[in-house]
Parts: sequence; C-alpha cells; structure tokens
Amino acid sequence: MKAKRKRRTTLRPLSEVIARDARNKKALEAHFMSFYAQMKKAMHGKSELKKLDVPLEKIKESVKAVAHGVFFGMPMVTVEEPKEWED
Repeated sequence: MKAKRKRRTTLRPLSEVIARDARNKKALEAHFMSFYAQMKKAMHGKSELKKLDVPLEKIKESVKAVAHGVFFGMPMVTVEEPKEWED
C-alpha cells in the first residue's frame, strides 16, 4: 500500500514557517471578514437574525486577535544577538 500523503521529515527553516503562518493568518482574516459581511447583510434583512449580532461581534474580536497574534503569535522566547561573538 502507498502512503496517502508524504510527510516532511526534516525541519523547515524558521523564515519559511513564519511566512506560512503570516499567510494563514491573512487568509483566516480575509475569509472571516467575507463571512462577517454576508452575515451583517443577512441580519439587516431578517429580523429573527438580529439576536446573532452580539455573538457575531464577540467572534469577530476573537478572530482578529488570533489573526494579529495577540494569543497564538506571541513569541515564547526572545532571541538576542550577543554584543561580542566568541570565535
């Protein structure tokens, strides 16, 4: 049997991981804002959807926080360059 998908066994460079994370966060925000606009338009037209306004605003704040790194994008360690490198 063949494997369904191959997994990468080597570690990826940090710059590649950061770039991929930034792309994913931009995509998350773009998709959510599209959904948000559609929901606002639907709520405007139907009175029974008005009760969704408050939960939708809370979700919007959560998605924005995640997309901009308030919770998950915080660095766990600080990397500092030494003033004098040892040879």
